[in-house]
This record gives sequence, C-alpha cells and structure tokens, in this order.
Amino acid sequence: MAVSKELRGRKVDISEPPPAVQRQASRRPATRSATETFLIGYPSSSISGSELPINRQAFQYFLHLQSLPENTGNPKHQNLANETVEAIIPFWQMARIKTMTKYNAAQHFMTLHKKHRDLARNKGRTGDPGGKRSAFVLELDSLFDIGASDAIQEIERNRLLSREKKDKDIRLYQDQKTERKAHMSGHDKIFGSRSQQQAERAARLQQREEQDMNLSQNFYNLSAATQRRTAADVSTWADPTDSEGNAEDMDYQQPRPGCSHHQDTVTLTFPRRVMECVDICSTADRLGLSDNQVTALVSATLKAGGADLDKFVISTSTTRRNRMLTRYHISQEYMAAFSEDPPKYAALHWDGKMLRDVLGSDSWTTSETLAVLVSGPPAYPEGKLLGVPVIDSSTGTAQAEASMDLLEAWGLTGVITALVFDTTTSNSGVHRGAAKLLEQQLDRKVFYLACRHHILEVLVGAVWENLFGKVKSPENPWFKHFKDVWTDLTTDNPTTLSIRQKWLNKKKKECKEILQEILRSEKPPRADYREMAELTLIVLGDTPLRGIHWSRPGAIHQARWMARNLYSMKMFMFAEQLEYDEETVVKLERLNLFLGLFYTPMWMSSTLAADAPANDLQFMKDMMKFKRTDPEIAQAVLQKLENHNWYLTQEVVPFALFGSRFSDKEKQDIAASCTPLRSQIASDEGNLCSLRLLPRRLWLI
Repeated sequence: MAVSKELRGRKVDISEPPPAVQRQASRRPATRSATETFLIGYPSSSISGSELPINRQAFQYFLHLQSLPENTGNPKHQNLANETVEAIIPFWQMARIKTMTKYNAAQHFMTLHKKHRDLARNKGRTGDPGGKRSAFVLELDSLFDIGASDAIQEIERNRLLSREKKDKDIRLYQDQKTERKAHMSGHDKIFGSRSQQQAERAARLQQREEQDMNLSQNFYNLSAATQRRTAADVSTWADPTDSEGNAEDMDYQQPRPGCSHHQDTVTLTFPRRVMECVDICSTADRLGLSDNQVTALVSATLKAGGADLDKFVISTSTTRRNRMLTRYHISQEYMAAFSEDPPKYAALHWDGKMLRDVLGSDSWTTSETLAVLVSGPPAYPEGKLLGVPVIDSSTGTAQAEASMDLLEAWGLTGVITALVFDTTTSNSGVHRGAAKLLEQQLDRKVFYLACRHHILEVLVGAVWENLFGKVKSPENPWFKHFKDVWTDLTTDNPTTLSIRQKWLNKKKKECKEILQEILRSEKPPRADYREMAELTLIVLGDTPLRGIHWSRPGAIHQARWMARNLYSMKMFMFAEQLEYDEETVVKLERLNLFLGLFYTPMWMSSTLAADAPANDLQFMKDMMKFKRTDPEIAQAVLQKLENHNWYLTQEVVPFALFGSRFSDKEKQDIAASCTPLRSQIASDEGNLCSLRLLPRRLWLI
C-alpha cells in the first residue's frame, strides 16, 4: 500500500522514486569513487593475508568501521581504533610475536590518523611541499608495527619453542619490518598443544587459588565462631576428663564448638606466660621480627585457636624483656659448653662492618659492628663466634676494647697466642692500632697474622696505579665500560699471552700445575677464586677442567677484591673487539703477565700460613728477577712488599717448619738456625713467640 506524506501542502507518494529518478539511476555507471579516501583507497570489511598487516590495511578496516550505520554521525575515533587493533592482534598472535598493550597500539594508530588528517586538509594542492605526502604513502605500505619493545627477548624466553622455531620467528619479525618477503605458514600444532597445556595449567592454578580462598574464608568464619565460645565451652572440648575426673576415651574426639564436622582440630597447651617460650623468642630473633610484630603474631595465633587473651601475660614490653632474657640464657649455655673444652691455644679474629641492628629499637638504622671470634684445635679449627657487639666507631681503640671485653667474658685472655686482622690502619697502626693495643692488654708477645689477601690486594693495586693511574671514583671507569659492552662481545677466540723467555715459560708450567691441582681438589675454592684460576689458565693458553666458561661481569667498585684481576684478564683477552689503542693493549699484556705467572698462584695459596714465609720470600726473589723483564711493575711490587713483611719477621719465619715447601733435610737446617734468645727465655716462659730466626737464613736455604 502506498504511503502518503504531507509536504508543503502537497501530497507526495514516496513508496517508490519518481520515473525520472529511476531512469537517471539506471544510467549511472557502477563506481566507488564516492567512497575512495585520499591516499588510502577504499574501505575493506576484513583484513586478510599471510603477512602481518600494513598501515594501509589498518586504515581501510578503520574506514569500513566508520561507514557502518551504527557508527555514522559523530563516532569516537578512539573506539574505532581499539576495534581495528583487536582485528589485527590475532595476526601477531599467529606469528607468536608479543604485542604492546591494546591502548598503546590504538594510540599508535591515532598518531597515523592525525598525520593523514593533516595531509587531507591540503589534498587540493597539486604539489608536494617537503615530500610529506610521498613519505606518508611509503609509510602506509610498511608494517603496522605494534610489537612490544621486548618482543625478540620474549621469543628467546619462550620455553615452548625449539631453537629453530625461535630463530624462524625472529627472522619473520625482522623481515616484516623491511622487505616483507616471508609469509606465515599454517597453525603450529605442537605449539598450539603446548599452549593449550599451559592454559590448562593456568586454569588449574586459578581453581586452586579459589579453593584456597574458600578455605581461608571458612577458617575466618570458624575463628569468628570460636571467639564467641565461653570458658565452659572451652573446658568441655579441651579437657580429656569428665566431670567426675574419669578419663574419657581418647579415640573419640568430641566436636569442637563452632567447627564443622569435617574440620580437623588439634589441642595445644600454652603456658600462661607464653612469651617465655625459648622457641618463640629465638625464632623471632632469627627472622628479625620486632617486638610489636612478635606480640601481634602470637596474639593472633592464640586468638585464632579460641583462647581468651586476658588469661595470658602478653604485651610488647613483656615480649622485649623475655627476648632479652632468652638471649642471655642461650649465651650462658653456649659459654658453659665452651668452657668445658676450651682450646689450649687460640687465635683471635675480628673485623668490622656496617650492619642493621635487627635486635635494637630501630632495626632500620645501620651501626658499626665488630665480629669477634677465636679459632684453635681441636674443637674449633674453623672458629667460634664470641659476639658481634655494636661499637661507637671503627677506631683501633674501640675495636680493641670490644674484643678484650669479649675475651674476658669468655675467659680466654690466657689462651690467645695470635691476632688475625686485616691491614687497615685502625688494626695495624704502630701506636694506636687494635693489634698493638690488644697485645699491650694481654701483656705478652703474640703472633701478628695479617690477612694475606689484604696484602696482595695492595700489591695489585700498586701495579694498576703504575700502569693506568690512580682511580679516584668509587667505581673503576675501565671496568664500567667493559661491563656495559660485555653482551656485545664474541667469546669464541680469546687472546692469550705469548711468552718467549725461558724462565717465564718455566713459571708458566708451574703455575698451570698449581692451579689445575687446586681445581681438582675435593674442596674447590669459592666461585670468584675459581673464576680467577680458570681465567688465568685460559690467558696462559690452557683449558680448565670443566671447560671454558665465561661468567658475567660482577661488581665494579674498588671494595671488591677480585675486580682488578677478573676484569683485567677479560679486557686483555677481548682487547681487539674493544678496539683499545696499542698502548692500552701493551699495558694490559704486561699486567696479565704479572697476574698469570706470579699473582694468581700466590693468591690461591695465601691461606696456608705455614707456607707463607717461603711463599713471600720466593715471591720477592721472583720480583727481583722479573725486574729484567718489566722493571716498573717489579719495582712497584717490591716497594709495597717492604711495608708488608708480616710473615718475614723473626717470630713468624719458623712457621716454615710446618709447611710443605721444604724437604725434611731443609727443615732440619732451618731448625738448627732457630735459637731462642736467652735474654727472653725467662720472661717468655711458655710463650710460643720465643723462637727467633732471621729471614736471611731461610733465604740462603
């Protein structure tokens, strides 16, 4: 039926167009010029192909969305951009390439859309000023790149892919950015099945978390119910006897009030003064919990079990007092056990460090602390910790007083025969050093066993300063640069030392034998020492027992002992890739010659105090001979050694009698040279430092 409409006083039939209009429409050619968009082309209702979509495809799909009836009028371009990105992301998922977030991808498209809108305003121009129009056309035919910044790294980390497929995916991504010759193949069934398994595991994990949440909620409801029980209710289920004092059948468990029948319960007995429990206090100290945290945790535990907190003696101050008392009792027990079998002779060790006082009032403030321990056979060859007191400062006086207080508390002042310390001024000072002050307070001569690692650290520091100058910053800039470029280096063909002198080749052979024997031992050295030994073997042209292994560069601050050694060796072996100048390469070669032939063997054997005198003398002889090869390095080392002859004193040289460097005949000759000083026998009776031996006698041997 025809529909009529009143229009300006006339009746017009709009059921069908007028004949003239029909004839005009029939003569109009079929063309899409009305829908063509400047530079982009025609809208497309889909995105297809075996490649990652380009910018033009994204625009064409965006135009299609814009032309839909529901989007006519004034649509929000941001929403349409989101829909466009959602249509493109499946292609990236099929290529197994991680994409940026949908929001960022939409913003990327909106940036392109703004460029197009700016160009469209001047589409009537015949020219192309600045070439912006042609540049945009090239950009339209390039990849709509919504890959994440770590897309390639994410492919490398994907454990579901083989090495071959990882390389293939990376090549595809790089090709799509440039030439776009590669195509995506069909669906990877193996990857799909693995991805499905991964999704199933994630679903099971989610289900398990929901179950845990339900259990937690049930436990919360249970706790709320148990808190409403009366004291009579508690006695009903907690007391295993009836009202007449007869024991009930323990196999039968009466349901606990407020508990569901399937809930298992355990009856516990706590003392009224619950914080007197040694286990609670010691565990809190071990975990570094504050008094408030311990009090809250114990209170919550008791409350969850339905206990009445008013019946317990528990508060923050009570917790603090009991923790202090527990520590005191534990320390007294250890001291009593130690006093039953103390060492006959012991060495005193101490060292300071800035630490947090986890047992103090402010656990986040660092304080100067001093670790003090003694070592001595037979019960304590590895050492016994006496205490870690907080001291006011790191001066020698403060360290000596704290160490002496602990010795007196443990009753060890009469058994100390040696002092073990690092060579800082606060310890080794002639007048106010901690070692000197302790010796005065002990009122007898003791051995000075300075840390040999600290001594050797001074030596290699002098060599580095002689070659490269003094480093004034906390971090060595040479090492920082090497650490930054480490990932760009190829480690297949490291440079090794070329040694021509006969006596140096002999030292090279000895060094290899020493290091290989150390690495084969049942108790191998710690990680950084092992790395230095293996790097030394590599730089000398040998292969370590476990093969060539490159560790990532570590700390670069000067406080680390091994930094100069480890970095210097790697810098020399990869100097060609680092493009150092010839002068720097020569300096690194000289440094590595010293490290490889002399320093590393000395470092690895430095913990053997009995061999220290012989090792130091041999090291001095080697440096005197090394003067003919590199006088600057040898002289720098000898100058430092003159200030650190700790193991070449008259008292310590007899240690060589107990070492492994000499034969029995040589030890007999050494023993014949050891003559007690008659003037000191009376005053040093029972003192282990009574024997004297001039170092030159050992030198002649």
